[in-house]
Amino acid sequence: EMCARWHQLGAFYPFSRNHNIIGALDQDPGSWGTDSLVARVARDAIKVKYSLLPYIYSQFYNSYNQGGTVARPLWHEFPTDEQALGVDNQFLLGPAVLISPILEEGAIRRTVYLPPGDDTIWYDAITGEKKSGLIEVESDLQNPSHTTPLHIRGGYILPIQDPETKNTVQQRATRALSLLVYLDSKSEARGNLYLDDGESDNFNLYSQFDFQAAPGVMELETVMNNYDDAQNWRIDFIRINGVQDPVGKVEINGESTNLFNYYPDMEILDILPQNLAITEASIITWQPDQP
Repeated sequence: EMCARWHQLGAFYPFSRNHNIIGALDQDPGSWGTDSLVARVARDAIKVKYSLLPYIYSQFYNSYNQGGTVARPLWHEFPTDEQALGVDNQFLLGPAVLISPILEEGAIRRTVYLPPGDDTIWYDAITGEKKSGLIEVESDLQNPSHTTPLHIRGGYILPIQDPETKNTVQQRATRALSLLVYLDSKSEARGNLYLDDGESDNFNLYSQFDFQAAPGVMELETVMNNYDDAQNWRIDFIRINGVQDPVGKVEINGESTNLFNYYPDMEILDILPQNLAITEASIITWQPDQP
């Protein structure tokens, strides 16, 4: 049980390694059997981490370029929140992804602290539900649909990838990304993407993209484009969380598209761009239903 729990935590460390010493009992997931609880739990957590790699990789660029950390305690983002000062069993990846593992033997629930703020909204990473303050979460190892409790901070845009097809540099041949947008209380969000070939040590061969969302609009901008293969990368899915008004019209670069769905109960807008090159400046707009 505890080996599975520690894999649920360790998968989300920026540098993840199952470390052991000669003569100690085996503890890697495979040693328990490929169909074991430990292997399944570790595999599920690692898949979530791999889906977040474009976001995490970009955080390493931000850390190198701007300072700060990739993994950080809550009080780094909420320095005036006295309650956040005492939280030592949750941590953030970048400013947006909050990891709250269960680390007590026999436990399937825990209390999670989601710091409030003037514009702060937190979203359940699985359901998209809005949360705030002290909440209780459940992660039952016997339930295959449960994994490490994650929450996303409103106001941020996360580039993600398909973890099933992109576990190595060679498997990135699909060159497709998704954008997950989490609006804050002002219906705004921002994010960035750092992209390179994943192998070269030439630090000048990279591309950087900024994303900005405001009420009814999102803009994609190329800041730097020295990585030639970036022109072949596409955005094939956009999910915007926190869209309160029903959407009746979506335009991509001024052209109307019917490839979208709005889910009023969840306040989620899904958009399926067609061949949207990440290197091209793009504007996506959405408008409410007309009476």
